[in-house]
Amino acid sequence: MNAVIEIGTNSLKLLIYKDQPNFQVVYDKTSISRLGEDYHKTGKISYPALDRNIEEINNCLKICNDYACRQVSLYGTMIFRAAENSQEVLTKIYQKTKLNLQILNGEEEAKYSFLAATSSLSLADRKILVVDTGGGSTEFISGSKTQINYQTSLELGAVTLTDLFSLDKRVNLETLTRAKNYINKQLASLPNFPHPELIVGIGGTVTTISAIVQKLQVYSAQKVQASTIASRQVTELIAQLACKNFQERQSIIGLSAKRADIILGGVLIINSILDKFEKNDILVCDNGLRYGLALKEGRKK
Repeated sequence: MNAVIEIGTNSLKLLIYKDQPNFQVVYDKTSISRLGEDYHKTGKISYPALDRNIEEINNCLKICNDYACRQVSLYGTMIFRAAENSQEVLTKIYQKTKLNLQILNGEEEAKYSFLAATSSLSLADRKILVVDTGGGSTEFISGSKTQINYQTSLELGAVTLTDLFSLDKRVNLETLTRAKNYINKQLASLPNFPHPELIVGIGGTVTTISAIVQKLQVYSAQKVQASTIASRQVTELIAQLACKNFQERQSIIGLSAKRADIILGGVLIINSILDKFEKNDILVCDNGLRYGLALKEGRKK
């Protein structure tokens, strides 16, 4: 057994897998650990958020020990690239966990998200755009099952947008319009690349939207994987979320209470992406970045 721990702005994910004789996921867990809490106010990772995440890493290591994992790889995404105190944070993580955290650059993050999607979905040889929307960034990867033609990362995520426009509460039309205009301005910076035949979504936003649309009382990766979300369902969800406060959102079937504050920001990003590329739906991939990283680690051996 081996394991990958992936830390993002909003969540920490543990994937334990076998790579012999064939790749197989044995254990998969996501924790909402909020490393990026207050980051946009200070430009730094806060000590309470860091301590919370170190505790969660050590919890993951106990699970890895139970599974007799030979190797545990620790990866970090956008927030580690951007935080002013990133080096200090890496040092403290090593002191408390004895793990060296590897910071993925935007291209690497995009590459392994694309690998996760193309390895776990039946895509034939269609022109696809994989969109990985996280807490602090969104990766865009254009290509086909066999190759990547274009990839980039925007500092545009569910947590980012929530902090900028206070989307964790009931919001009015003016606020929604300002948030959408901000997203569209960011998306306008994307260079021109071939229009995709299909958009594939990865990350907590699209998997949560799928769970809400399917009214899943208990999250099911099997039901979410390869599900399709229509653009009208995304638009309807924006209206549903905007008129509810944080407590009211927590009662929505399929929405984890720990995502209730940031979900509107993520849904707005997905809505704008579908509009930009004039697509009526998005295909959901539950196997996210951690899955691609595990495949990469397995291929090293």
